[in-house]
Amino acid sequence: MLFGVVNPSLLVAATLDFTSATYTVSENASTFDVTVNRSGTFNNAASVTVKTTDLTAIAGEDYQNISTVLNWAVGETTAKSVSITILDNTVVNANKTFQLELINLTGDVAGTIDTAVVTIEDYEEGHLALSASSYSAFEDDNSISIAVSRTEGSRGEVGISFATQDNTAKNILDNESAVGDLVFLEGEISKTIDISIVNDEIGEIDKDFLVTLSGITGGAVLGANASAEISIADDDLDFTPGLELLAFDDDNISQPDLVDLNQTSLTDVSQTFIDTINLIPVLATTELVAEQDSSGLISIQVGADKFFLRPVSVIRSDDSSSPSIIIANDHSGYLVTADGVNIDFQPALQPLSLLQQELALVSLPEIIITDTGNLTIQVDQGPPPLEQNEDGELVINNSYYDRYNLRPISVATLATVVDEGLMLVTHPMFTNEVLLAVTFQDETVFRQQLLTAAPYNAPEFEEYLSDFTGVTNVSLGDYGVTTFNFGEETITLLADYIVRRVPEFDTSMIGVTAVTDANGDGIDDLKMIYSSADEQYFFVM
Repeated sequence: MLFGVVNPSLLVAATLDFTSATYTVSENASTFDVTVNRSGTFNNAASVTVKTTDLTAIAGEDYQNISTVLNWAVGETTAKSVSITILDNTVVNANKTFQLELINLTGDVAGTIDTAVVTIEDYEEGHLALSASSYSAFEDDNSISIAVSRTEGSRGEVGISFATQDNTAKNILDNESAVGDLVFLEGEISKTIDISIVNDEIGEIDKDFLVTLSGITGGAVLGANASAEISIADDDLDFTPGLELLAFDDDNISQPDLVDLNQTSLTDVSQTFIDTINLIPVLATTELVAEQDSSGLISIQVGADKFFLRPVSVIRSDDSSSPSIIIANDHSGYLVTADGVNIDFQPALQPLSLLQQELALVSLPEIIITDTGNLTIQVDQGPPPLEQNEDGELVINNSYYDRYNLRPISVATLATVVDEGLMLVTHPMFTNEVLLAVTFQDETVFRQQLLTAAPYNAPEFEEYLSDFTGVTNVSLGDYGVTTFNFGEETITLLADYIVRRVPEFDTSMIGVTAVTDANGDGIDDLKMIYSSADEQYFFVM
């Protein structure tokens, strides 16, 4: 009976299999497609669920779990695929695995590969970061190299951009700006950024600028040190060229620029230089006040006396120095402030315009104040001569003139006269010598300042005198007096007021020499020839 017989061909089902029992996928692949093949006789419709199961890989951390149904129609032979999301944890770790299974089959049966293991191969492009959060260099290093490190993996080619950014250090003035890109090839773990530092040989406080990383490509991620502070340590001594200076030259008075003490201190931005000076204990505890007047001079009144000082430079202080006021025998010195600087000064003549007016009456109108604080006044020797220069041209020889060389005593005492002008007074150490005194009105009182003789270039004179055979213990004192030991004898010198030009000068002439009695007192004297082609007598007293 035919109705009870089933056609055998209708009982044959197709088989469903994965294409492989094992798969490998890179962690950075984002997605992974697995294929299920259908083979055999396709008389039936079929469906199957593809399911993932954790092994060492964890769903939600290393991949996204799926349970996806695939369907085939009667006679359909096409392989079906399912996509699995792979999660990149950006952490170096061992390879991990999960399992694929074919479950809930209908219409077809499972083939020989109904399970498979997927290995997620660790793939870390790495973390890119500066090797530190801060760096330092000295200004005279001229450059600094900053490392960019690649950690937590080094797979593939990655890149990152860098740029410098001004802070207290400024582009061009302190460092050269640097902008660029770094490329790390497969396996490379370090690159350097080279930045030029400007060595200006000007004393400054330590400054800093920033280096910042951005714009990563290739799958790497930004590490912890995305930016860093680069500190430039400056060990140059002289701050002066970088400060605001005061210029007071006029037609008949020339002088070096003075430091503006009303500008902000370099190392204490909450105060001016004059503020820090007034915090020096010897001033603060005695309620004395240092002021910078309209002529740029520091004035300090101590009892009935008043000191006038020329602030000429700001120098980096020795760390061991405590706040104080140091005045040398020649009335030069320095102010040590608590914020780490020395303000060097020279003695100053306050009534400078009064002196100039008085000298103009005797045809000596021009005054030049030297870097060492001396006043030089050109001697009237008539018109300068015409001479031939090295090209055979006739030129005026302005170096022809001799000069008077004077040094002010910084302290102005109360005067015994009540009139402004010049007068000669007896030298306090030698009764047969005189000094020039300038009397001037200071508010409601009259004061007097002395002008003494002095070495034209004191440091140079001291150096060469010390080198003179047999000379020891050279001391530059007040009132133009110098003392030294020659064997067991102490010699006292008094500088001449006049500095003369040296005819046919040659550098071999520089130094101290003994000369026959130059002032007619019957005692041989000394002569100093300076590198400026000037000579000056020093009388043995």
